[in-house]
Amino acid sequence: MSRLKTLTADPDAPAISIPVVTDPVARGPRIAADIDQPFGSPVHALQEQLQKIGDVNSPAETAYPFAEDKAPGWVRMGLPIALSVVLWTVILRVTGVLG
Repeated sequence: MSRLKTLTADPDAPAISIPVVTDPVARGPRIAADIDQPFGSPVHALQEQLQKIGDVNSPAETAYPFAEDKAPGWVRMGLPIALSVVLWTVILRVTGVLG
């Protein structure tokens, strides 16, 4: 049986450093500053809408009504499971598998 070979890290290897661009005229990616405005794109608009949906205190549309009374957890979990068992029992009896 062959043994798996593992990769070993060299402890004496120099650490990789990310170059910092200090020239304000330089082209290319940079870290966003606090004064930067978000770019108006469909992705940013969708992200803003999703953040509003997740906010409970927002008057905007929510994913589901938080204030609505719900059935206890055992009913919400147990009822679908029980109905599924009944449905599969009926299906198996009709097909003749359960006899």
